[in-house]
Amino acid sequence: MIFQRVIKEIPFETIKGIGEMVESIVDFEEAKASSRITVKWNVSPQLDELKQRYLGMDSLLNEVHASMSLDLPEGARQHVTGVGFWPQMGFFTVVSTDPGGAACYKGQGLEDRWHVAFVANGSAYCKNRRMEELDLQLGDPYSGIVDLEIRILHDLACEVLTYAQPLSRAADVCGELDCLVSLARGARKYQWTQPTMTTDNVLSIIGGRHPLQELAVPTFIANDCRLEGSPGEDQDADSSKSTNDGVRTLVITGPNHSGKSVYVKQIALIVYLAHLGSFVPASRAVVGITDQILTRIATRESVSRSESAFGIDLKQVAFLLRRATHRSLVVIDEFGKGTAAGDGSGLMAGLIDHFETTGLQTPKVLITTHAHELFECGFLRHSPSLLIGHMRVRLNMSASKQDQLVFLYELMPGKTTTSFGCRCAALNGVDDVVVERAEAIALLLARNEDLRAACARVDEEDEGRLEEAEAVARMFLQSTWQGSSSVPLSFGCSMENSKPRGSVKGMLRSLVGSHDGSSCNNVIASITARSTRFTTAVETFRNNLYPHTEHMSIRTETGLRTKFRNLDERDAYDDAVREAGCDQALNFVVEFNLHEANVALNLNSDEFDVLLNQKPPEGGVRWINIWSPGTQRPAVERIGAHYGFSHRLQALMTSSINTTADYNTPSRAPDFNDVELGPVPPEAGLDRSARIPKSVPEDVEIYQLVKETMNYTSIDHGSRFVCIGANWLHRRPKLGNVEATSSLLPPKHWSWLTLCSDGVVLSLHETPPVEHPENSLWAMRELKNMRSNTVTVLRQLSKHGVEEYRSRVITLKSVRQALPAAASGCDTAREGSSNLFFYLFEDYSGAVPSEQILESTWILICSQSRRSKLNTGDVIRPLHKLRKELRQLHHLFESYRSLIRRICRVRSANDQQDGQYGILEPPGHVSGDLRIAPSASSRFERLGDRLQLLMLNTIQEYLDELDALSGTYFNLTAQKDSQATARLSRSATVLAKLSVFFLPIGFMTSYFSVEIPNLVEHYTPKMYWVCFTVIAGLSFISLFFFSRLLEVLSDVLEGWADSVSEQVGRLCRLKSQGGKDETLEN
Repeated sequence: MIFQRVIKEIPFETIKGIGEMVESIVDFEEAKASSRITVKWNVSPQLDELKQRYLGMDSLLNEVHASMSLDLPEGARQHVTGVGFWPQMGFFTVVSTDPGGAACYKGQGLEDRWHVAFVANGSAYCKNRRMEELDLQLGDPYSGIVDLEIRILHDLACEVLTYAQPLSRAADVCGELDCLVSLARGARKYQWTQPTMTTDNVLSIIGGRHPLQELAVPTFIANDCRLEGSPGEDQDADSSKSTNDGVRTLVITGPNHSGKSVYVKQIALIVYLAHLGSFVPASRAVVGITDQILTRIATRESVSRSESAFGIDLKQVAFLLRRATHRSLVVIDEFGKGTAAGDGSGLMAGLIDHFETTGLQTPKVLITTHAHELFECGFLRHSPSLLIGHMRVRLNMSASKQDQLVFLYELMPGKTTTSFGCRCAALNGVDDVVVERAEAIALLLARNEDLRAACARVDEEDEGRLEEAEAVARMFLQSTWQGSSSVPLSFGCSMENSKPRGSVKGMLRSLVGSHDGSSCNNVIASITARSTRFTTAVETFRNNLYPHTEHMSIRTETGLRTKFRNLDERDAYDDAVREAGCDQALNFVVEFNLHEANVALNLNSDEFDVLLNQKPPEGGVRWINIWSPGTQRPAVERIGAHYGFSHRLQALMTSSINTTADYNTPSRAPDFNDVELGPVPPEAGLDRSARIPKSVPEDVEIYQLVKETMNYTSIDHGSRFVCIGANWLHRRPKLGNVEATSSLLPPKHWSWLTLCSDGVVLSLHETPPVEHPENSLWAMRELKNMRSNTVTVLRQLSKHGVEEYRSRVITLKSVRQALPAAASGCDTAREGSSNLFFYLFEDYSGAVPSEQILESTWILICSQSRRSKLNTGDVIRPLHKLRKELRQLHHLFESYRSLIRRICRVRSANDQQDGQYGILEPPGHVSGDLRIAPSASSRFERLGDRLQLLMLNTIQEYLDELDALSGTYFNLTAQKDSQATARLSRSATVLAKLSVFFLPIGFMTSYFSVEIPNLVEHYTPKMYWVCFTVIAGLSFISLFFFSRLLEVLSDVLEGWADSVSEQVGRLCRLKSQGGKDETLEN
């Protein structure tokens, strides 16, 4: 058939004629010699004439040189070596050069002027009158030849283009024939097999090979592949040919250089060759009809495109997602590179999950990745259509470094947990020091250890303390911490002299028996908190000591249930309220519905792990509250891992608070050597040297600095949660013996509020520094004010608290009582958790500054009070401070409103499909499972309106009044300055007049004081006083007369000066106009 097409499509006579025409014009032999296409002789008479002139150029140049030599001086002939011609530059006289590169002769002794144009090849090329005459007479024959040949060849090309269509058909047929012949020869030479094409959407390859890679390596390992695409909408799902249950997505992991990319490329090439009709490099291949092969393999970067490599990858993936059908083959090689590891893994997980949920339009997908955390954390849902494989390697640690890692290039089912990047670096020549350091850090990161602590140097004293702590921890790990067991405990003595004193119950009886009822409750609460802290400390130490060992939780599920008490009982209610206000409290958990509420206090991380694995009761709400999350890192991390918090969010939640101020000092100074206290919280009164680590990560330090700003907020979305973080205000304690702070801004504390999709609400409260840490009463009252809203919500979850707050309208928070009785369990949990989330957000301590705003503004605005209390110089600083603090409050309430708007924004699956997202909310954060209840949403909207009307508008009015007050004050100050300047001017004028008045008198007195012969005896006192009176009178009269005369004289002189300048200007203009007229006449 191909030969028939060759005979049919190729016009032999036409091609023969075109070849003869080209051959008659183009001189191929001359073209090879001159490296350009040339035209034969006798094609154009004009071209032949130019060629003859150019070829006879040598004899002409010799004649010119001979005639020039006759006119040259005797000594110059030896330096003028000839005459040369340069195309496009003309004729030149060639002169030899001296060792310095200068021309030996430049026309000396001749009337002609020679100038050197350039120096090349040891000779200087000069222009003179004779050479310029040759340029005018002969021109540039070479350029004329080239231009004429270009015109002739252009006409030839236009003549050939008239046969473009038959030539194009002939080239296509010849190219196809050449391709088929090459494929046939390659198939025979390299043992390719004929594939089986089928209409079924399957791909089955046995012994597949890469057609180029197998030629470049000594031995190539063949691999199999089987994929089945979805049946599509055009095929009956009940048909026997349905492939809906086969593997559609193959995800391949493995070390670097193990052959993952080669494998996916060879599969794509085999499918492509099969559709070309060629044999394929495989033992056997069954290939279903494929409409397109979509790949994300290579990134072709270009400066002109102004795109990053990651951006190019994203566009490729977006294109294949839009174009893929159930008949397509999608190949994605290591997508997610070029961005953060977490973002890359998330994008890869979302891509795989998308292909798994496409349904009838799912293509056949091949993916390679190094994101091993996708398979370790269970991010991908188990599906029979998803297969995970890896490229096999062999690791021999006893061999040399170059032979420790052996690549077998064989695809095996299952996943791998490492990429052996450090080993691959060693194989590629990276220095051993760098590789060893990289392996050590990678091992620490795999164990989730603190790199700063692991890499820090420990002195001998610290090593002794660590060994002692390890011995104590091991002793307690070997014992059983149960209420019915007998555990030897020792209080108040050293380890060497300690003796067993009975069981825990007996110890509690001995401690409590000698106290009254209230003291007993305090002792029990203290011992409970201390035991929980010790359990947390032992767990943290054990995790660091044995990072890869599975261990049993100290609290079993039965023990956890026993910790929950009925909050409607008076004893449980009092204990919960008292523990919530204690500075030693760790956390509490409340589970409630319309009929009951249960509370558990001070859970450890193991108990949280058990709790999170248990769903809340049907229709119930679970509230988890944690005080000082930085001291309870294991518990927070387990909660975050359960709900899918990002690593960044968990790190921010558990980061230590800023240490720019002294921390809160509790009523009892902690003993840092007491292992029962466990990790000491940041608010435990540490000094700065003990609190601040020697090296703080830069990003955490920047976060702490930003968080200290009043209006900083944070909001994070996930598929199962929405989390907000902000600074909340609380009242400043008022104590008579403590100096009050003049600042308008109340103290603040940072809190995280999280609403989860399963009816769980999380609240995490950091404990900030206090203003007066030396005063324990102040610290206790500020802690109470800080937790007032949380304790208020906790109290009103009990029937006793509802009765207590029934008459307090503003602080009444109906969470449990507002639960719907007839709704479904899911709607009830959503309603309760949304309202609880709102009431935790609604903290009316934010209205604390109102009284101080009124007082400060009244002091500054009222003039009489300002005159009595403030000096003139004391107004500017209070104005600046008040305006600054008001603006900070304004920004804070604006941030609250921004959070409310983003919380109330509707997010649903329909919005995701329609592409309706906020500016700060990417599509990946939209979830259809997490929705705010309508009642809570309306409450949030009303709260936003109240913030605008009561706080933001009021603060703006105060700011406007302060601006007006500032303007009035500075206007009054300017008026006073002008009045002072006028008084100063008047005083200077009076002094000047007095000097004029006494000047003649001074002269007269000096005259009388001079002893002049023949006149001294004639001076008498009467004569002096007569002269004094006359001169004083004349001076007084002249003072007013001459002042008025000077004014008139100055006015006259100014008038004369103006008239003279005007006449001079008019005269100059007339002269310039006359000069212009004369120029025009000439």
